[in-house]
Amino acid sequence: MVHYVQTTIIFLNLTIKHMRIGLAQTKAVRGDIQANIENHIHFIQRAIQLNTGLVIFPELSITGYEPEMAKELSTRIEDEIFNPFQEFSDTHDIIIGVGMPLKTTDGVTISMLIFQPHQSRLEYSKQILHPDELPYF
Repeated sequence: MVHYVQTTIIFLNLTIKHMRIGLAQTKAVRGDIQANIENHIHFIQRAIQLNTGLVIFPELSITGYEPEMAKELSTRIEDEIFNPFQEFSDTHDIIIGVGMPLKTTDGVTISMLIFQPHQSRLEYSKQILHPDELPYF
């Protein structure tokens, strides 16, 4: 299911633009990165049809919420498996946020990867972990 809300957003250059935001609630296939990417693409295509400017997926949406598998499934933000998200972003002028465990200098993190049109990929890693997440992240 995809929910949409209309909002106003202020960009750094101080212009105001109306943007449709999509929040995608997906059911991940446990540890199946490729199947989950394909599922995300389905949601992104629907968001594009609805003229959405930003679509965000849940925490660890690419792997499923599987802390015990995070180290094995983690990768780097530059990994080519994420290229389809950048291509959709560039082609359709949409911002996409997906959840993935990332390998960083600090270890494995619960991260949100952000794909913006014609820009470098960004990541944000969860700062406050639940006690049961600490052994894994």
